[in-house]
Amino acid sequence: MQVPRLTRTTGLSAKKIMHTAVGVAILFGVMSTAIAQDSDNPDEVPVQLRTLTLNGNLPDALRQQIVSSLQGGEFYTGGLQERVRQKMRDAGYYEARVLDPEQTDVKQQEGIEIVDVSVRVVPGDLYKLGEIKITGASAFPSDQLRKQFPVESGSLFNEAAVSKGLDQLKTLYQSQGYVNFGAIPRGDVDEEHHIVNLTIEIDEGGLVNFGHLILDGVEPRAGAAKSLTDSWKDLAGKRYSPELLKQWLAANTSDWPKDAIDQIRTENSPDPDPHVVNVVVHFQ
Repeated sequence: MQVPRLTRTTGLSAKKIMHTAVGVAILFGVMSTAIAQDSDNPDEVPVQLRTLTLNGNLPDALRQQIVSSLQGGEFYTGGLQERVRQKMRDAGYYEARVLDPEQTDVKQQEGIEIVDVSVRVVPGDLYKLGEIKITGASAFPSDQLRKQFPVESGSLFNEAAVSKGLDQLKTLYQSQGYVNFGAIPRGDVDEEHHIVNLTIEIDEGGLVNFGHLILDGVEPRAGAAKSLTDSWKDLAGKRYSPELLKQWLAANTSDWPKDAIDQIRTENSPDPDPHVVNVVVHFQ
């Protein structure tokens, strides 16, 4: 007998639940960190890059590094161009221009389109990272926030390092219950000295506690939903923490089959109370 599909909630009160997913919003004002292979067209099929040729006046070592990291991968239209641009910015070429890729050869192999591509790159000048100024923060000391960015002032500008710093800020704030944390980086370019100064505007969003548990999908075995619901009372009302949520889930699924555990997915959902976040557990 198949266990019926369920949507069950439990938590602090019987408030109406909103199912719109909520998370940390990090808005990039001066750089793009989206995965270059993503496509807005659901019908678009990626191509496999057999060979990549980079034309332009860029150092041979950097040329080889970019080629070796991208060659053989799969990309959507436009994705390769953005990925090359990111690689250039990681190497300090903050204003590098990457022209539209040109396919020099196309082959079909087992239903996959395999291409050779040539890309012209205009590196421009090298830029260094200047000051990283963090505003709007009060929950943590400024030096602790600055340490989340694995790049020193005076070194070559590195977009990946800045993005990693933003991710680590998110992790730091979420670990202490700031689910609605947001950070907006803005760049101020000193063209005369080839320096990029960054201002990170932080919206801490306020502390948040665990609210309702929402179960969705088909439970992997009879009684699983009730077991999770009963155990949630030990977590509801406590300060939100991704690590605490992870520990709770692990403790309450330790005797489940591994394939059932692997199919569980969690996400956050807002509550009418801005100081509460609900957790959705999806059974596949």
